[in-house]
This record gives sequence, structure tokens and C-alpha cells, in this order.
Amino acid sequence: MSVKKVLIAIDSSMDADFILEKSDQYLPKEGAEISMISVVEPMPLFYADIYWSNETYEVEKNLVREGIEKAKEKLMEFGRLYGIQTSNCHVKKGDIVTEIHRMAENLNIDLLVMGSHCRKGFQRFRMGSTAAAVIHGAKYDLHIVRLKES
Repeated sequence: MSVKKVLIAIDSSMDADFILEKSDQYLPKEGAEISMISVVEPMPLFYADIYWSNETYEVEKNLVREGIEKAKEKLMEFGRLYGIQTSNCHVKKGDIVTEIHRMAENLNIDLLVMGSHCRKGFQRFRMGSTAAAVIHGAKYDLHIVRLKES
């Protein structure tokens, strides 16, 4: 099977550079449409009534808005660096796994590239595993890049 459509899921951390560098070795150079997605996940609103004042809620909204702007800037920068059209750089707000699957379906991708810290044991339980959650709902091939230990 030839890969025609690729989605690269990154965030604005230093890991994004590593994912793009590492995956660049494996991506088809000719004929493939490459897109990127970055998802900004806001604090769940059900905490707002319990823990937040109106001022705190406004601060959170501003942080999410700033996160989206930062993600857009970073994604566009990566797009220019790696020759990915800006129209193929997508920033979404919401649940990371849901938004990745939604974008993958909308784009009808063949391959998803993303990073994983490959946490084990209690660390995985405490931190969760976005990559594992994405794998369970995937209807496409995946290339998981093992991220460097920080």
C-alpha cells in the first residue's frame, strides 16, 4: 500500500522538532499530501463552578486563547521549515484524541505520525498515554516516534 495522505500530530514543545526530524526519514518524498495538527486542550469546565471565581475563569480563557495562538505560530513555523503548505496546518481546541481522530477522518489519511514518551507503570497511570488512546481508535496506520527522555 502506498501512503498518499499523512497527518503529523505535534504540540508546541521541543518534542515537535524531534518528531518531525525523525519522521522525515520515513515519509514519502513525492506524491504524498502531508498535514499537521496541534490540539490545545482546555481545562474541563465542570471544575469551573467548584474551584474557579469569574476572574480565574477569565484567566483560563485567556490562557487557552494564547495557547491556540502560540500553537498556530509554531505550526506555521514547522510548516515552512518542512515544506508543508500552511493550508495543511491545523490547530484545534478540544480533547486531543477526539480531535486527532476527527481530523484523520476528515482528511481520509493513510498514516498518522505522533510521538510517545512510552511511560510505564505508575507514571503511565498518573500521566496517561495519549498515543495509546489514539491507537485504540485508529482506522489508519501509525508511526509512533519514541521521544527522548527529558
